[in-house]
Amino acid sequence: MIPQKFLTGYARQTGQNTVRNATECPTATYKLAVLDNDQFALTYLKDYLSTHNTPFELAFHSFDGMSALDRLIDHPKEPLPDCILLAQPFDDFHVPFICNRLRLASAKTPILGMVMKMSEYHTCELKRNGAQGVVEKTTPQQVLAVLHKMLTHERQAQDGFRTCQEAHIDLATRMHPTSLPPRVEEFILKMVCNHRTATQVAKEMGITATTGRKYTMLLRKAMGTQSTEQAIQEWINENTELVEEDHEGTKTEQPTQAQ
Repeated sequence: MIPQKFLTGYARQTGQNTVRNATECPTATYKLAVLDNDQFALTYLKDYLSTHNTPFELAFHSFDGMSALDRLIDHPKEPLPDCILLAQPFDDFHVPFICNRLRLASAKTPILGMVMKMSEYHTCELKRNGAQGVVEKTTPQQVLAVLHKMLTHERQAQDGFRTCQEAHIDLATRMHPTSLPPRVEEFILKMVCNHRTATQVAKEMGITATTGRKYTMLLRKAMGTQSTEQAIQEWINENTELVEEDHEGTKTEQPTQAQ
């Protein structure tokens, strides 16, 4: 069943529907990348783009954070698209982290965060991690209208958000480039302090082994190493206090467990 929120925004396949909308701009075309793990929403967006005259061409889409980062940043086959729609929530890799990686990799491609419900928290997180704006996830017509307005603005950013270049420079000079999502930090910490394998920790945390392997891959990329062991050692060197605190907590629990 089609969600009610999409019924007003997507064209019915009548063969004569040539509905026009506020995003029409036949003289310009923007290549668009969409990162969203909601397959229904993506399908409707693709249908909308194929049946309406808009200035957007869907160049890339992904349901998976690791695959998206690998395709767009780590092993790109072509330049980044003209703009990126980044949906929240988005699998185990937090949207702020993905946004951060994308912005560090580019000072040109605008990023528009797409949230289920507008909140100060999501807006601040997107601002801090390099997005140029935020929009509530409603209909494709409304989302694309907001995106088009942002792209045609002189700064290519919404009021209160930084430009691509401003955000890129700020992140490159202020933020630690190897910072990891809290969930991944927790995963690594459990491996280090409990001397367990990635599979064991994944089971304990209630995530799949595949996601656990993604976490270790993400760690290697963040630390710039070839092996997980080397990456973990680099991470330990940068988080000594955190590891020591967790070891102390583990030691105090052991006598109770022994009894």
